[in-house]
Order: sequence, then C-alpha cells, then structure tokens
Amino acid sequence: MVKYWRENGIDVVLYLDDGFGMCTDKSKCIEDSNFVKKSLEDAGFLINEGKSIFSPVQSLEWLGIVWNASEFSLVIPDRRVNDLRVSLVSVIGRFPNITARTLAQVVGKIISMAPVIGNVARIMTKFCYMAIECRTEWDKWLLFPCPYKVLSELHFWFKNINSLNIKLLGHYSKSHVVIYSDASGKGAGAYSVELDKKFFMKRGNFSEAQESSTWRELKAIELALISFKNVFEGKTLEMVHR
Repeated sequence: MVKYWRENGIDVVLYLDDGFGMCTDKSKCIEDSNFVKKSLEDAGFLINEGKSIFSPVQSLEWLGIVWNASEFSLVIPDRRVNDLRVSLVSVIGRFPNITARTLAQVVGKIISMAPVIGNVARIMTKFCYMAIECRTEWDKWLLFPCPYKVLSELHFWFKNINSLNIKLLGHYSKSHVVIYSDASGKGAGAYSVELDKKFFMKRGNFSEAQESSTWRELKAIELALISFKNVFEGKTLEMVHR
C-alpha cells in the first residue's frame, strides 16, 4: 500500500499498522487523506476510526512522540514524561534498595526518549547501565560499584527531563566542521580535517585521571571547543568522540 500511495505522489510513512502523511497545504492534505482512506477501504482493510485522524492537523502523536508542524519540533508527550518522573521518585526514594529490573525499567524509559532528547540519554545513564550489568539476578537488590554516581544520574533526569524535552528540527543543518576528540586517564586531544588539520593535545593531571570516563570525554569536548573557538564563527559543528 505504501508503494502504491507514493507512486501516486503521496508523502507517507508507515510503521507496522501506524502511519502518517504530510502535505504543504490543507487542501492537498484533505485530498491525499481521502485517497488513502478510500484505497484502504477498497483493499478490504478495517479502519479503526477511533484512533485514526483523517482531518488535517498541525500537531499529532505518532510512535509516542508529538510531531508539531507549526513549530517544526518533536516533543515527548506529558503522560510519558510524568510516568518517568513518577518512576524516578519511587527509585530515588528507595535507593539503594532497588532491583536490576526496576532500574532497567527506568533506564529503558529514558533511552526510549532519545529521538527527542538526544545523546544525553546514553551519556547520563552510563553508571546506571554499569550497575545493571553487575546484577546477580534481575529481582535481587543491586550491589552498586558506584552508588553515588547512579543516584546522581537519577537526580539529573528528575531535574532536567522537562527542559530537555524538545527537538527543534528547523535548527538542524549539515555540519560545516567535524571535530574528532578522545580522552583517557593520561590526557585528551582533538583534531579537525576541515580546519586545515588543526589539532590540540593536553596531558591530564592526577585529579583529572581520577574522574569518570564520562567526565573526561566531556572535558575533551570542552577543551576542543575552547581551542578552536576563533575559527568557529558562522559554522555548524559536529563533535565525534572516539
């Protein structure tokens, strides 16, 4: 059906039995909507009228994300955000007496929001993942290798999920400059091919070596941005950490 619709000039995407289409104006949207609905009926499909939207709208929820055409943005619905916050309150209140299954459920909710909140979903769940991997059984209390780090990540999400909950698609463009960075306990470095192969290196001190790998990765990015700041003006950047 999708191939047939696209052959007839309809911009549509389908995931299993859930899909949506896009048009540049309301009249064309109505025309395409009627075409899709009639073709489904002609093919013998039973349409769930209660869950279907065949009238043009500028904001709808699809695959657990609110797609807003007027603001050109993606947002996680309030019900999902509230569900995560309730889970965080419960886990933080019982910490450290929680099971691997309980923590994995919370982390899973965070990761499922990555299409909107971005890579921070994985960066700020590293210690939670580490704790889950240290489990002996799914339903026994966890023995945390770094309990304060896990608790810090949980507090981070409780405090910041609302402010992170938007992705403005109109602000995205092809990167002009790609910067590659890396860090270890001994130091950090970065380079960019586009900037006449500019690079920087910095040896780490003892206190920096004691920090987490996440901290060192973020520090390498910060140092790269500071080192190359004079040639960034008017350019779109992409950071790649090795």
